[in-house]
Amino acid sequence: MISLAALAVGFSPAAGWWVLKRVEKSLHVPVQGRFEPHYFQTSFTVRKAQFNWENKISLDSGDIQVRYDLLSLFSAGGITIKISGQSLPVKFLNDLARISPREQVLLDDFFAELVINTQGLKEVVALRIKSPELQFQMGRQDQ
Repeated sequence: MISLAALAVGFSPAAGWWVLKRVEKSLHVPVQGRFEPHYFQTSFTVRKAQFNWENKISLDSGDIQVRYDLLSLFSAGGITIKISGQSLPVKFLNDLARISPREQVLLDDFFAELVINTQGLKEVVALRIKSPELQFQMGRQDQ
């Protein structure tokens, strides 16, 4: 009974860590920050996250929440993840810098639903970016 309880407690952190590493590998984006698993949930938070995605967007330091659906590995041909955060300081780089009036913007609200597989980003299901300088939304928005 104790080993079953230990397995149940350890599953969420282990699954979350695996998802984070899968995201990093699939999207070629190393994420720095403090990993905080949510026990008995399919989600985790990365505190003070820092990353640079394909030299297009960089996050200097912010808390991002990630929810994932392990069953989507079988139904969607990849894992479905939902990434969200508030008050995120981001920099738009290179081509994306042209869509923003400033290089660095504080995103009041960010949400992305993605499907990733071993080849990389398979699908952007939804994307929402809100800040005083920038409003963007596409896809299904049932967060």
